[in-house]
Amino acid sequence: MNKRWNLESIYPSFSSPEFKGDLEKLNDDLARIKSFGESDFSANPDDSIKKYIFLAEEFQNILYRLFAFCSLTLSVDTSNPDGMNYKEILSKKSTLSVVPFTKFRLWLKDFDDLESLALKDDFIKSRFFHLKEIQTSAKRLFQPEIEDIVSDMQRTGSSAFSSLQNQLTSNLSVEVEIKGKKETLSLAAARNLYYDKDSSLRESVYKSELESYDKIKIPSAACLNAIKGEVLMLSKRRGYASPLEMTLEESRMDMETLNSLLDSMKDSLPIFRKYYKHKAKLLRGAEKIPYFDVSAPVGEVDIRFSYEEASDYIVNGQTAFSKETADFMRKAFNERWLDVEPRKGKRGGAFCSTIHSVGQSRILANFTGSFDNMTTLAHELGHAYHGYVLKDESILNSDYPMPLAETASIFSETVVMDYSFKNFSGATLLTLLENDISSSAAVIVDIYSRYLFETELFKERDSSILSYQRLNELMAKSQLDSYGDALDERFTHPFMWANKPHYYYSGSNFYNFPYAFGLLFAKGLYALYKKHPENFLEKYKTILKNTGCNDIYNVGLSAGIDLHKRKFFDDTIEMISGDIEKFLTMG
Repeated sequence: MNKRWNLESIYPSFSSPEFKGDLEKLNDDLARIKSFGESDFSANPDDSIKKYIFLAEEFQNILYRLFAFCSLTLSVDTSNPDGMNYKEILSKKSTLSVVPFTKFRLWLKDFDDLESLALKDDFIKSRFFHLKEIQTSAKRLFQPEIEDIVSDMQRTGSSAFSSLQNQLTSNLSVEVEIKGKKETLSLAAARNLYYDKDSSLRESVYKSELESYDKIKIPSAACLNAIKGEVLMLSKRRGYASPLEMTLEESRMDMETLNSLLDSMKDSLPIFRKYYKHKAKLLRGAEKIPYFDVSAPVGEVDIRFSYEEASDYIVNGQTAFSKETADFMRKAFNERWLDVEPRKGKRGGAFCSTIHSVGQSRILANFTGSFDNMTTLAHELGHAYHGYVLKDESILNSDYPMPLAETASIFSETVVMDYSFKNFSGATLLTLLENDISSSAAVIVDIYSRYLFETELFKERDSSILSYQRLNELMAKSQLDSYGDALDERFTHPFMWANKPHYYYSGSNFYNFPYAFGLLFAKGLYALYKKHPENFLEKYKTILKNTGCNDIYNVGLSAGIDLHKRKFFDDTIEMISGDIEKFLTMG
């Protein structure tokens, strides 16, 4: 089975007639958008709104397809000259829509008859949520000319620093000694060894990884300071009280829901610390766990997969839930939607990119055969299924916020884990149980530490530049505050701020609590499925469709969940706590 993806259904190449043709179409769209921005919207409001929808959908479909091809190419070949060149060209072109669309949004902000138009026109009604969101967000907009300047400056500011950090980490080499032999690994490949059962190797990788950051710590700190400084400046000038308030509005989440989530997470930390202390005893006979053992496997069973075995395992697991999801994932494997081979020049981690205009997704991973690698594939395929459910919707109704973005992915992962629990016993079951707890603990405990870190980062960046030494201090403190007395203070991971790309996403901040929300929301939905499996798939697909055209609280209500009350989060954590108690008695 080929471990590299096929991008031909997106575009055959940068020189292909399809790619060149869409570049020309994009220019034509921009000309129409410019003309639209110079029109009198009030002369015929319903026609103006319909024209905006048509232009926005056409423009986004083509732009995102072109951009996806560039970004996907660069994600596996970060120095690809065509990818870099066309990404820059597209970045410039994308800014040309800012002024005309901003003029429309500012006009729509003060338009009072949107509801009545939607009642009379099904086309407008079907995009009503998107239009209402424009009215809400338009109050934060500058005048069109200023928005144009901001967009242009971001291209050579935060976006450029984000790209630089991606190149720094993608090309960072880590010298690791494996079985007495020195090997040079990519950062992603080296970090995969934290899942190895050899404790001395994990410790060696940890020390080598921390040493490797010496090569990039100064430029990485500069990138982070530049990006977060820009975010602070813009959020203030747009009238937000903080970047967190801006993130919540962009995420369609209210503070009441976030507080319910965070309070539940914080109160759950003692049971996770109990788990980590027990894991430290099992692994090293120690009282506290070093950071390099946090993701280590427990027990003698080392479950390994070839890529072919992993694909079959995932499809079989999904079949236990739904033939539709299983068939979809088999199609993704067969049609080479995935690139899973670690190699130099390829970025680390994993992601799923959905290209709405072609109704497909592409998944990047760094697969080396571990059980965790397999569940990562199941996770990313869940994202792809989310895109599949939304493929027939307007692209304007397919853009879901960060917290809901993890719903389908973690649900998919949970399906595969439940399948695993039923198919193994004894030492293997113990290993799988611990692996699942470890994943949940990472999302609750480590994500909470990242939330604490980013909160303090913004607080200090508001008045000063942070050195890499200060960033290390903040990261280590945040980890100790979250892991508590379960973490060996001698072995924190102070450079996690340089490793995680989420901190450098120029258009997204606090890319941490959405993972926790996604975990608890998805596992809670799976618990509902277990109680009432009849016709659940259709209910589940309805929830996924709602993610693109509703706020988080109302998506919850569509599943019968009141997210303003922490009971839902507490009940889901109680399920995980039950698994921890089981592990404590089995291990």
